[in-house]
Amino acid sequence: MNTTKLCCASSDYIYEVVNVTGVSRARLSELGFTKNTEVRVVRHMAHNGPIEIAIRDFHIALRHEEAESITVKISERK
Repeated sequence: MNTTKLCCASSDYIYEVVNVTGVSRARLSELGFTKNTEVRVVRHMAHNGPIEIAIRDFHIALRHEEAESITVKISERK
């Protein structure tokens, strides 16, 4: 599933990045969205607004279009 399918109710879950695709792949990789990196959804704005994601020790707000290119799965570690 991609990060746009996640909502704030699922912020208790920790996810792992599976794949990053699209034109902003290099930029997202530089920001830390690499395979097996743990992420958590902090805030998801309505109407295709930005999504705030906690990754490593910082928070990043991504455009809806950028977040669609990040595929995640529920982490085995919690």
